[in-house]
Amino acid sequence: MQKISTLVALLSITFASSSVYAQNNIQSDVKDPMRIVIQKEVSASMVKRIVSAPDEETRLKGLDGLIQNYGPWVTLNNNDEIFRMYITSYLIQTGHDSEAAWLVQTGAAEPWMTYRFGDGVANDFILAASSGASKYIEAILEKSPERVNTPLVITLDGQKALPLAILASKDYENVEEYDNLLLLLLKSGANPHQKMDSGVSPMIIASSGNNSSFVSVTQSFLDGQLSTPKGMFSNTALTADEMLEMQAIADAWIEKPDDEKNSYDYDKLYNLWIKMIIKGYNLPADLMYSELKNREQFDINAKSIGGVSPLMAVSLSSSYGGNVEYGKLLIDRGADPTVLVDVNIGENDIIKVNLIQLALRNDSYKVVALYIVNNVNFSTLPDEPNALILTQAIEQKAYKSAAVIKEALREFIEKSGLAN
Repeated sequence: MQKISTLVALLSITFASSSVYAQNNIQSDVKDPMRIVIQKEVSASMVKRIVSAPDEETRLKGLDGLIQNYGPWVTLNNNDEIFRMYITSYLIQTGHDSEAAWLVQTGAAEPWMTYRFGDGVANDFILAASSGASKYIEAILEKSPERVNTPLVITLDGQKALPLAILASKDYENVEEYDNLLLLLLKSGANPHQKMDSGVSPMIIASSGNNSSFVSVTQSFLDGQLSTPKGMFSNTALTADEMLEMQAIADAWIEKPDDEKNSYDYDKLYNLWIKMIIKGYNLPADLMYSELKNREQFDINAKSIGGVSPLMAVSLSSSYGGNVEYGKLLIDRGADPTVLVDVNIGENDIIKVNLIQLALRNDSYKVVALYIVNNVNFSTLPDEPNALILTQAIEQKAYKSAAVIKEALREFIEKSGLAN
């Protein structure tokens, strides 16, 4: 009974700092297992008997059969109170995260499960993070990677937090396998600088809370991305909401009859294509490209009605680091990354900038790296040959882009022999 009491207490924990997490009043998003009609209750002892089997195959088959016959909710009794816990939560808490991971991988259990538990909210990710259950976290990231930058509901009144923001809390710094948990999220595309509704990011939470491990591991990972091609030319993962919106736009376009697509106004379609690139919605963007490329007036370097070309859109993308994947695709298809862009800086005062300079606006460092390897000038300003682009990057606080440019300059100097 004491063990169950401890379990109830652990899963009922909520975050104390309401200043860090925004309120969205979406209590309906949280499942209430006590409202689910169940034919026969699954007791903790039933699960315990299954997982005590000596061989793994028997344990896994037993759990799968249990879910198929009775459902995934485990009933707990504590001082005459009844609680229902999701089976993966129970397995994680009782030290069987490998079995919980297997259930997610096979589709027998849902990943990222959030539900009402007592007077609070239970979440499998939070429970796994608290327990250092890296196998389970790895499984849910593989199953639904788009959720890595999607806030989780953490309280009944609708407070939300990014998965990485949860690990940024000082309370998690000493959990088992902390560094490994962080790296799993970062390698899956978690954005440490993504701001939540409250205006704070995981990095801000870690810095203000003096979580030095988070800052150190995250910064080392980002530095590694800047100095190696791995991860540099891959887009940061979209959130679950963005994935749904992107898929809805793509589905709507696919469902349009061919004659309707063929008669679609060219300028309007080109403008829409540019918008999709800026948002990082590459699936519908490429569907629209397939229609545009067959039009006689199509020019992959042309500007939209709003004055933005496809590669300019890549540079200005809202995707963290820029829409580098589509940028690479455009260059492979013939888009010219060395083109200069006219920028109005005042009344009748126009200067020419290259696409690297344009990418500095959002610190699209991945796109900056892409342009550098495609022979865009990364040393001096087009209109001012004595001024460095690196200086401009620092002045605009595009520090990640500055790091990329600095590394490229270092390599150029070494290869040219100017350092001797």
